[in-house]
Amino acid sequence: WAPLVFFAFILIGPVFSPEPGPEDWWLAVGVVAVGLPTFVLSLLRGWDLPGAAVLMLLALATAPLDSTAIVALPIFAAALVARSSTQATLRLRLAVVTALTLTGFFLSSIPWPFRSFVLIPVIMIWVIGSAVFHDVSRDHRADELEAENRRVAHLATIAERERIARDVHDIAGQALTAIVVRGQLVQRLAHSDPGRATEEANAVESIARDAL
Repeated sequence: WAPLVFFAFILIGPVFSPEPGPEDWWLAVGVVAVGLPTFVLSLLRGWDLPGAAVLMLLALATAPLDSTAIVALPIFAAALVARSSTQATLRLRLAVVTALTLTGFFLSSIPWPFRSFVLIPVIMIWVIGSAVFHDVSRDHRADELEAENRRVAHLATIAERERIARDVHDIAGQALTAIVVRGQLVQRLAHSDPGRATEEANAVESIARDAL
């Protein structure tokens, strides 16, 4: 949000006019009133390319009217186009913004030597655009790494649950098998050897408690 301060340069633009009138100040206020919300909404809503197009059209349309928008708005447009660029499209998009800015340089009615300030965005377009691109790329890599870490943690949780399930299944299976076998033995010994049957019944209870 710090670069929003560059919009102040548009507001003081009439100072560079030889004979600034009220219409010059109203034009500066109007440009900021349109450009600032356009830039902020584009950031918040992801309208990078449409927002950049509106800013560049606004800068070019007001260049012949002594507006200094052509000095500030291309920088914001470069920041927007860089946000959604890939390594392959970044240079092309910044080159387009640069070409439009140079067009505004020739369209501008700002008197010399003040018109030379229009060349400042030509450098800032590439500086700001590259910086924004690298920041966004770094954030994307961080998001991808975080997502991958979450996926690994999820898979590890699933694997641990499956291991516990296998262990519980094995323990329960062995216990139930022992209970069935000893239960059958109790039935056979119930009449012929009551004492042994009692011991086996106690063993069945002990196995069941251990399993539980």
